[in-house]
Amino acid sequence: MSPKLRVTGKYSGDRRRQLTTPGLIQGFTDVYTPYPYIANYAATVNYAMNPTTFVEGTYGFIRNELTGGNEGGVLINDSSNRLNGLATFPLLYPDAGIVDHRYYAYQVMQAVTPPFWDGTRLNLPPTFGWGSRIGAAPPNQRYPGWLNINRTQDWAASVTKVMGHHTFKAGGYNNHSFKAQNTGAGGIANLTFQGFVNFGNDTNNALDSGFGYSNAALGVFTQYLQASKFIEGQMIYNNTEFYIQDNWKASDRLTMDYGVRFTRQQPQYDRFQQMSNFFPDKWSAAQAPLLYIAGCSNGAASCGGNTRNAMDPRTGQILTAPGAANTQAAIGTPIPGTGNLNNGILQAGDGIAKTGYVWPNLVVGPRFGMAYDLTGDQTLILRASGGLFFDRPDGNTVFSIPGNPPIATAGDLRNGQLQTLGTGLTTVPVPALVTFQYDAQVPAQWQWSVGVQRALPWATAIDVSYVGNRGYNRLGAFQGGSTVNLNAVHIGAAYRQENQDPTQTSTVPGANTIDNLLRPYRGLGAINQNTTDFHDLYHSMQVALNRRFRNGFLFGVNYTYGIPFSGNTGLQKRLQHASDGSVSVRPDQADYEKLLNKLDRRPHILRANAVWDFPNAPSGLGRIGAAVLNDWQIAGVLSAGSAPAYDLTYTYQNNGSNKNLTGSPDYGARIVYVDNPGSGCSSDQYAQFNRAAVTGPTYGSVGLESGRNILRGCPDRTVDLALLRNIRAGGDRRLQFRLDVFNAFNTVVINGRATQIQYNSPTDLTVRNSQYL
Repeated sequence: MSPKLRVTGKYSGDRRRQLTTPGLIQGFTDVYTPYPYIANYAATVNYAMNPTTFVEGTYGFIRNELTGGNEGGVLINDSSNRLNGLATFPLLYPDAGIVDHRYYAYQVMQAVTPPFWDGTRLNLPPTFGWGSRIGAAPPNQRYPGWLNINRTQDWAASVTKVMGHHTFKAGGYNNHSFKAQNTGAGGIANLTFQGFVNFGNDTNNALDSGFGYSNAALGVFTQYLQASKFIEGQMIYNNTEFYIQDNWKASDRLTMDYGVRFTRQQPQYDRFQQMSNFFPDKWSAAQAPLLYIAGCSNGAASCGGNTRNAMDPRTGQILTAPGAANTQAAIGTPIPGTGNLNNGILQAGDGIAKTGYVWPNLVVGPRFGMAYDLTGDQTLILRASGGLFFDRPDGNTVFSIPGNPPIATAGDLRNGQLQTLGTGLTTVPVPALVTFQYDAQVPAQWQWSVGVQRALPWATAIDVSYVGNRGYNRLGAFQGGSTVNLNAVHIGAAYRQENQDPTQTSTVPGANTIDNLLRPYRGLGAINQNTTDFHDLYHSMQVALNRRFRNGFLFGVNYTYGIPFSGNTGLQKRLQHASDGSVSVRPDQADYEKLLNKLDRRPHILRANAVWDFPNAPSGLGRIGAAVLNDWQIAGVLSAGSAPAYDLTYTYQNNGSNKNLTGSPDYGARIVYVDNPGSGCSSDQYAQFNRAAVTGPTYGSVGLESGRNILRGCPDRTVDLALLRNIRAGGDRRLQFRLDVFNAFNTVVINGRATQIQYNSPTDLTVRNSQYL
């Protein structure tokens, strides 16, 4: 616009057709994607105040609307309407599908009008689980895993001032994010407003017929889980940063760059304040509801079938329901009128921050870098850098928090029959929660490197560097899912005599117990907390050798040697509770973390590329020879390196659940190594490891049988080639023909293998799937 003022702008977008995609079973799971659009625009203003002072400002906006997960879109078949075939199926919460008119989902449903939408509610059928004995289970008809709108706006401004040997820069940045999305991501497995009914075989279920389809025919379930409401969070955050830095050319041989960045990461929260949190110090045993236990309606000490029912432990009175053959589904649920169902739970904005959790309002990250010419002729350069960086947790850590009590709840029934639910038996829910540590820390990492660059003959240069990274205040996993269950059943609790169900007579350890009766915070299910209490450490040596394009040839080779990569990310916090509700880690937590501190270190990573211009045709061949032979080029890329690490796992056909092996449904055992299993890679594609070197764990485990990342797959060593011909078309124009050949030498790299060993039971370690190992 003038010599001092420049304004630039851009727009980019992606618009696709609105299509119906055939499902796994056409006419049954076909889906529609309503808004396959992306809009992105930005504008930047640069102004030179004087020859040494510059200012710059930028604004950017991006918006998309995504429909994915589960069946991959919005179901459009008539069979997706529950009322067309399962109208009488008993639901724990018949009104769970009602959608708040403020929600983005309401707008989409009104616009798309799928068969399961009646203008106020989603009439989708429940989803079903079928157990381990049914391989190709029929598909479910599920609401999208995410139906969302994402809108971000970014502002950035800076001023630069040159003063002698210094170049100062200061500025700020703000990222405003809005995302409306249904709960589910990062939440409780299978928890949905539709309801999840698991008909799977389970030897801990006294009603089990041993096969999923027959259980369904009998109405026998091992779990019936349903959220009481359809919940959508409209999530907001602002990420604001300010910085000041100086690039100082201290001498002809030394340049330093240093500064500091101030960061305010606002917690991501729901603008409807539907979030809540759980506080162990607010939980009171005196306010916890009483739970039904098992009792025999015929007065016997042990019983089964319809004589086994829910019983009030205070009076010994058996719970009955009109028309219900038994009330087993109520065992482990609260007795109506007892206790506080929201014991220890506080809603966002009601005595706690409206964001539902807090962390430091401001964190400070120093940064430093330098380059020093060791010889003075720019042939040997020392470089070093370091800084503190802060990470914003992925949204999946909070997207399912709005589904917590008191906004919504969930019924979680175990080992019952559907026909008892449809005839008058009603239960009080035992809700599970997803939370974020209330007084959290901002995840951070120190990064540092030091290296030497050396100029070599033949237009090449080599760079040898040491690179390190230390992460702390980390979450168990970046996208959530690796949470800490504050209400986990203690290891060994299912073995204790006082926890046994006297109506049952199984001799299998842990089988005669009821999960909800074992939980420390009575009346609540799992409390999965995203906790900033994890760490990791990484060191590596990195070498890069590069040749500039000269005489028709260039190449680059980059090699990384991973030294250690260790930490406790991805591990469980194994907890113990006092009678007052206070919680701490078990005494063997340090041993557990030491045993499993090995992360997936990739020892070797190699990437190499090269480009060669074919020599021009000899002048004696004339113009025709030049037209045919000139301007050819061949390029190649070598990808080589260590494969990911993996571990062997186990499963038991009978009597080998977590509760049987460790005495807790929430903590698992680990496979046992009795000999050297090999490296994990073998030239025999049918024997990648020594199966005889492992065996399954047995009863009484505390989960310390073996570490993790013990085996490693086969290394990658693939070559991609490209042959190019450039045809000059006058001026700067050219026409290029290109032939690409990927994995040119057809190298076979085994990157998938059967790693789960199936045994009959902990007392019969016969391998059931030896033909696949």
